Amino acid sequence: MKKFVFFLFLLSQSSIAQKVIYLPDSTALSAYISQAGTLKQGTAMRLDTIAERRPAFSSVGVYLNKRLTANVRAVPEITALSGGANYLHYTAYVNRHGRIDSLLYYYITTDTTRARRNAFRSKVGSITDKQLRTRLESNLQAVITDFSGDQTVRRHSGNIYLAFRTKNLHEYLSTKADDITEINLTDFGLREFPAELKRFKKLKTINLKDNYIGSAVIDGRDFPNLTNLSFQNNLLTDNSLQLRGRLRPATINLTENHFTRLPKTHRKVKHLFLANSGISRLSAKDVRSLKKIESLNLYNNKLTVVTPRIRRLKNLKELDLYRNRLSALPAQITQLKNLEALAISYNDLTELPSKIQALENLRTLYAHHNRLYALPMLPEKLEILDVGYNKIGEVHRQIAPLKNLITLDYSHNLVKGDLDFLVHLPQIKEIYLFENRYAANEEDEKYFGRIFSVLVSKGVTVK
Repeated sequence: MKKFVFFLFLLSQSSIAQKVIYLPDSTALSAYISQAGTLKQGTAMRLDTIAERRPAFSSVGVYLNKRLTANVRAVPEITALSGGANYLHYTAYVNRHGRIDSLLYYYITTDTTRARRNAFRSKVGSITDKQLRTRLESNLQAVITDFSGDQTVRRHSGNIYLAFRTKNLHEYLSTKADDITEINLTDFGLREFPAELKRFKKLKTINLKDNYIGSAVIDGRDFPNLTNLSFQNNLLTDNSLQLRGRLRPATINLTENHFTRLPKTHRKVKHLFLANSGISRLSAKDVRSLKKIESLNLYNNKLTVVTPRIRRLKNLKELDLYRNRLSALPAQITQLKNLEALAISYNDLTELPSKIQALENLRTLYAHHNRLYALPMLPEKLEILDVGYNKIGEVHRQIAPLKNLITLDYSHNLVKGDLDFLVHLPQIKEIYLFENRYAANEEDEKYFGRIFSVLVSKGVTVK
């Protein structure tokens, strides 16, 4: 009965019943989190600790936060609440269908004039202007009505900071000559690709980082010289970006957007950045569209599968698969003869491809924080090797032939025994081998100490 009464109380605070719910003061917020008494100053800053544990990175949560922020900033009157570190804290409850049932929000004010020990005092404030709240909640409603999220996450929390500056695009562009080759429109609050840029026919670089662009159609006839294009930290989703005509930028940065698969760019792109998104697979179709690719960055996605067709990326030099969900790599990855850097750390790999030694130009290999039990023979040109935080038991046979090695890290493994091979690595400058099994007894400790001294005398950093 009490829960029902409290639910009615929450609805009574909202101008849009059952969807957007406003908590007007500390008392209401305390009731919401089932705490007695009024909320103490500063507690509101830590409210997200009561939430269920969420993934370290949730592209859906980031997407929701950015869309909500964009729609809040579209309300001109919201600037009346700005100043200092004031913000709106929101909590969205998602049902099993991935839809938002309700969104609660409250306003936090920060007193920067009474700073003590570098800690600002924050408290729940009140939005007394009912018309402002109506506008604000209407814009929040617009986002959550069409929201479709991750069904595994039932609760999203975040902050919308209100201290921001609106930049005037028209005034900024009016100061630019028609023949400029670069334009930087970072954080202009843009919601669409600015058509005004068509005036600058000689543009080679367009930077649209930190905006709210949800779709864009760009024609090569308008930008015949474009070579670098950045939409980093925007709201692009699958099929929302179209590059038409003979538009062929060599470098495209789509980091921190919200794709679930590789977007269609063009066959001559050389450098493609797609970090921090929600891409779950690298398919054969994706590979066909990347014929000329030299560097591919898929850091912090949701990849579980990499197609064997990756062998067709003959020009690939750098491949970043860091922080994904890979349990295996295709054997065909060893056919990438031009590959120079491979980053596969923070995955679920239990082994590396058995013929990885065939990557004859590989100079950098990051494979730390996996579940590797052993190493195969490695490419002889390696200069940087990091296989720390695994379960490897032996490294001597695989590492001793690596005469170009400069940095070696196999810390936090299960290695024991022979250390003499380290002394004979001619180019080595840094070695990290702590948290292994070298000091099982007094004799081992003396042996370890002797090798350590020899390496240090040669100018090698050993940790």
